[in-house]
Amino acid sequence: MHEDNGKTFLDIDAMADYFDVSTATLRKWIKRGNIPNETYIKVGNTYRFSRDDVVDALLNSQSEHKWVLSSDDGLLKYDDDDADV
Repeated sequence: MHEDNGKTFLDIDAMADYFDVSTATLRKWIKRGNIPNETYIKVGNTYRFSRDDVVDALLNSQSEHKWVLSSDDGLLKYDDDDADV
C-alpha cells in the first residue's frame, strides 16, 4: 500500500484482496471497463489502483451488475456469478 496526496494506492494483489476476488477477476473487470482507466496507473505490467476512486467509480457505475456496500462488514460487494472468488 502506498499513499500519495491523501489517496491510498494498492497493487493488483491488494486490490483483489480488498474485493475478495482473484487477480484474474480484477483483470477481467479492467478489460470489461468496470474499473475505469482514470482510477489506476499502469506502468509496464504493474498496476497501482486508487482504492477510493475505484470504489466511487464502481458505486456510480451504470454496469449491468450492481455494487453495494455490505451491511455485514462495510465492504463493497460485486454480484457476479462468474467471478472466480
